[in-house]
Amino acid sequence: MQAPHYMLALAVAWIVTLAMLPYLFAAARKRAYERGRTDGLDQRDALSWKRLQDLEGRVETHAVEREAEQRKHLHKTAALLGTITELEERIRAYTGLAVTAADHRLMTSAAETLLLANRTWGAMKGSEMWRDRAALESSALTRLGALVHAEVRRHAKTSTESAA
Repeated sequence: MQAPHYMLALAVAWIVTLAMLPYLFAAARKRAYERGRTDGLDQRDALSWKRLQDLEGRVETHAVEREAEQRKHLHKTAALLGTITELEERIRAYTGLAVTAADHRLMTSAAETLLLANRTWGAMKGSEMWRDRAALESSALTRLGALVHAEVRRHAKTSTESAA
C-alpha cells in the first residue's frame, strides 16, 4: 500500500469515528446516568431501611416502657381496690356506737358551763342576747346529751344480751 492509500484509510477511519462518537457519548452518558441512579436508589433504600430499623427499635422500647407503666398502674389500682375492699369490710363489720359515755359526760359538762354563763350574764345589763343564746345552747346540748345517753344505754343492753 502506498502513502495515499494510508491517508485515505486514515481519513475514512476518522470520519467513521466522528460519526460514531455522538452515539458512543450518548451510550456512555446513559450508562453513567443509570449507574448513578441505581447507586442513589440503593443508598436511599439503605438509609430508609436503617431509619425504619431505628424507628422499630424506638417503638419496641416505648412498648416495653408502656407495658411496665401499665403493670405499675394495675398494681396501684389493685392495691387501692384492696384498700377500698378492706375499708368496706370494716364499715360492714362495725357494730359499735359512734358515741361513748365520755361523749355524754362532755356534753353534760358543756351544758352546765352554758347554764353558769347564763346565770352570770343575768346579773349584767346589756347581755340579754348572750344570756338567751347560752340558755338556748344549754337546752339543746342537754337534749343531745339525753339522746346520747339513751343510745349508750341501749347499746350496753344489746352488748350484754349478745354476750350472754
